Amino acid sequence: MASSPHVLSTVEIFAGRVVPHGYYKIIHRDSWYGDSAFYLRILGFAVFFTFLRLVVARWVVKPLGKPLNLKASHYTKLEEAIMQVGFYTWGWSYNAAYLFKQDWFWNPMVSFLDNFPRQANEYAIFAISTSIGWYLHGVYTHFFLDTKKSDFAVMIVHHVVTLTLLYGAYVVGYFRVGMLVMFSMDVCDIFLYSAQILKIVKSGGKVDYPAAVYYIGFGTIPVSWFFFRLVYFPFVVMRTTAIDGIIASGYDNADGWALFNILLFILLCLNTWWFSIIVKIMWRSITSQSLQALDDIREKEGSAELLANKGVSSEGERHITHQKRAPSEQNTKKTPKKNQ
Repeated sequence: MASSPHVLSTVEIFAGRVVPHGYYKIIHRDSWYGDSAFYLRILGFAVFFTFLRLVVARWVVKPLGKPLNLKASHYTKLEEAIMQVGFYTWGWSYNAAYLFKQDWFWNPMVSFLDNFPRQANEYAIFAISTSIGWYLHGVYTHFFLDTKKSDFAVMIVHHVVTLTLLYGAYVVGYFRVGMLVMFSMDVCDIFLYSAQILKIVKSGGKVDYPAAVYYIGFGTIPVSWFFFRLVYFPFVVMRTTAIDGIIASGYDNADGWALFNILLFILLCLNTWWFSIIVKIMWRSITSQSLQALDDIREKEGSAELLANKGVSSEGERHITHQKRAPSEQNTKKTPKKNQ
């Protein structure tokens, strides 16, 4: 008996081929596990990035600090920003150069139709192991090296979720989905930390550039964040895992489907929260027509920190106004006595 056309239509639209619903069985024991070399590689990358951070601090940031007239508090921030820009520029470019050549990048449904989950290759293993090593390094630096920011706990949650997703992609065989997640996330951090470098360099007063450069640098943050993390990530990556994967395999055959998609949804929630902060700060900068309103989005907002800063500023203004008015009020009171 022929299958109903409407049962196959979604698969035909997204994958360009006819596949019976639930034909592809996704099971953990068919996953590609690799050997101990994978785990040694992860540890090696984590140690390497930590050593590289020390090199950047000693041979890049420290020599630039005095000429740029940077405050001591800016040294650590500049180290972090340079490391972030360097890794994500390399990682995203390396990933994108590979993805653009793959048919499944343009048609992600194919990820579940081509010999899944036995899709591992040296490139995918290298890309995922590098990222796992980077986030392990990130957990260490957040605790022991970086300046503590208002979203410290949120960043730790983000790193733990990301590490779980990347390792899960390796264990279960979601190599292609894992690479799509990295593609949608990493590019935004390039713009975010590049803008932070612009601000830190300008803060010393030794380097100046047109306001347009500043606004363009910070303007790329909400644009890239919205497109890659709030459009591409949910409507392409999450759709592929949450909907297309079920169409190809059937829910009963998709082990790990629920956990994987819950973790992706947590990432989406975190990205939405951060985007709301970005929009608030950009709006405040536009309405105040001041570059000072632009800052590291993870420092200016957090719980009630922004409101607290605003309250302190208002109290300061009232105190100054009171001081200015006090002498004139005293003179007014003394004048009648003089006339008497």
